[in-house]
Amino acid sequence: MSPSFLIGREGSDVEMRCDAFGVPAPSVTWLKDGRQLDVSGAPRVVTTDDARRLVFSHLVRADAGLYTCLFKNSVAQTTHNIRLVVEGRLLPVNQSINQSISVHLATNCESNGEIMRVRIFIQVSYIQANNVNKRHRS
Repeated sequence: MSPSFLIGREGSDVEMRCDAFGVPAPSVTWLKDGRQLDVSGAPRVVTTDDARRLVFSHLVRADAGLYTCLFKNSVAQTTHNIRLVVEGRLLPVNQSINQSISVHLATNCESNGEIMRVRIFIQVSYIQANNVNKRHRS
């Protein structure tokens, strides 16, 4: 059984697995965000092992969501939810990001019956250093 929360990187492969047993043998249906998942026209997403495994090739952001495997037979049904989060790609080697975010806030405060105007300025700078792939030799 897959965990309830999976994180995959854009472009990577991810596999989800659900198992349930019963008499009579239950059928499995996959849902994404509450809607039945149709993998017939999506060559990047396939089901295997009697639909008990859902395999994604080359994840894209649109693959993110809440997946549910629904097992059902004439006696009962059960579900298992798996939240898939798709993170962005890593930067290629020798590429960096330099980004700055500024926020201006203003508010009125009252102190001893006098109104004071307070301004708050916040600036956050984000710099990501170059990705470096190092290989260690034994």
